[in-house]
Amino acid sequence: MSLGLQLDTTVAIGETKTLQAWGRAAWLHEFNPDRSVEPTFQAAPGYAFVVQGAAAAEDAVTVNAGVKLNWSSNTSVFATFDGKFGDRVQTYGGNVGFRVNW
Repeated sequence: MSLGLQLDTTVAIGETKTLQAWGRAAWLHEFNPDRSVEPTFQAAPGYAFVVQGAAAAEDAVTVNAGVKLNWSSNTSVFATFDGKFGDRVQTYGGNVGFRVNW
């Protein structure tokens, strides 16, 4: 389950340029963080075993933010950040780029 908020805005810079900015944040809750599985072999019934997976974080926060500068109708520069943070997880990354449409 997740519950979050998103905010974004666009600002005109001059006659042809626009600046877009956005941010998203969400709280994530895992109701069943246990990742154990009990498989069995069809050819050998009665010989079940348990496989333990890495437990998921019960609560975490995910964040996404970015900016995009539109130079014209077909060119832009952008930067983004993505992250997920919790008691058992910490991941983050980002992108920076230049885009041309034709």
